[in-house]
Amino acid sequence: MKELELYIHIPFCKSKCYYCDFCSTASTKNISEYIERLIAESKNISGRLNNYVVKSIFIGGGTPTILENGLLKNTFNKIIGNFNKDIIEFTVEANPDTITEEKLQELKEMGVNRVSLGIQTLNDNILKKLNRTHSSEIAINAIKLTRKYFENVSVDMMLGLPNQTYADIEHCIYEFNELGINHISCYTLQLEDKTVLKNLVDNGKIALPTDEETVKMYDYAYNLFNYYGYNRYEISNFAKNGAICLHNYGYWTRKDYLGIGVSSHSLIDNYRFCNTNNLNEYINGAGYKEIEKLSKSDQMFEEIMLRFRTKDGIDFEDFNSKYQVDFANKYSKALKKMANYLDVNSDFVRIKEQYFEISNSIIVEFLLD
Repeated sequence: MKELELYIHIPFCKSKCYYCDFCSTASTKNISEYIERLIAESKNISGRLNNYVVKSIFIGGGTPTILENGLLKNTFNKIIGNFNKDIIEFTVEANPDTITEEKLQELKEMGVNRVSLGIQTLNDNILKKLNRTHSSEIAINAIKLTRKYFENVSVDMMLGLPNQTYADIEHCIYEFNELGINHISCYTLQLEDKTVLKNLVDNGKIALPTDEETVKMYDYAYNLFNYYGYNRYEISNFAKNGAICLHNYGYWTRKDYLGIGVSSHSLIDNYRFCNTNNLNEYINGAGYKEIEKLSKSDQMFEEIMLRFRTKDGIDFEDFNSKYQVDFANKYSKALKKMANYLDVNSDFVRIKEQYFEISNSIIVEFLLD
């Protein structure tokens, strides 16, 4: 059977973070209707995927753990019952202020074996500026409690935040290491249109570091990750002891994946399709918003774009076999032009780690070749 990754989107939150442009809502009035639609969607699509087996699951949001005790487990059981399954990794996202003994026990009963906590920073003043609903104390206590139940715990942290200092960055990474965290996703803040933070910045009420300052922060964080034994396996992801996120790594290596829920995206047998990002439309039964059959050239470029995000890069034998081309010959111009930025041998090509920050400029050359 073919392998499938399953993503389930829960869009509900206690409040909307000022930087967030994800499909999420601080209103919980439609939870029951949403859950009903989510289960119906899974039942409908699973009937067309009898030749697939689910290998990894990621429940994200939003804040999945905002659902009242028992509801997340009951919902998941009804969804996964529709699929063939042989699950090796099962991740649930959580915000620190939703972590309780009861919630962690529920996750265990569901079969979850990995928890991803949205921390972002341990500076209380910055957390308030971002409208996060937890404090640094709540975050640290949540990590400690989660580590009692789960060995595999990931945290998110952000760089380029208002008034962020190098001391803030060092404090975060030091604490995460001390608390036994084995995976850190480290992202730079993206100022998105139609967010509260964008409005505050545009009106001079909040100042952000410059792009140059943010790059220096990332370099500083990268050196600390190395010092504490976290290895970068993807542009924004660092792991100890091989604790990579298998689900996300599947995206970067173009495995088939199914997303259910509002705004979710899927890639099945080189067909890409997605749900509406309008919550009411989704609840009312809207069909897929877009369905696209990817051409061979689209597939190849997507493979290059995604695999160049990883430390492993592109395996020539795998690529050539999959697309019936000679990579070295087809992309000879780009390989020659970008030679200073690439590690190349007879088996693979990858972007040198020190040039990950300019990977987009490098990847574009392969699109033009």
